[in-house]
Amino acid sequence: MEPGEIETRAARFSDRFVAYLFDTIPFGAGLAATVWVLLGPLAKLPTPELLAFAGASWITLVFAYQV
Repeated sequence: MEPGEIETRAARFSDRFVAYLFDTIPFGAGLAATVWVLLGPLAKLPTPELLAFAGASWITLVFAYQV
C-alpha cells in the first residue's frame, strides 16, 4: 500500500448495534400497536386517563425490561 492510500473494508454490524436493535424493536412495535389500538379499534380520541394509563404501563414495562 502506498503512502496516503486508505484501506477500505466492508462494513459490519457491531455487537452494540445488534444489542440496540434487540432493545428498541420490541418497544417500537409495542408503541405502534398501542397507537393502532387507541386510534383504530377504539375509533375515538383517547381520554387523558387512558393516555396516562398507557404511558404508565409503558414506563413500567421499560423499567421491568431493564432489570
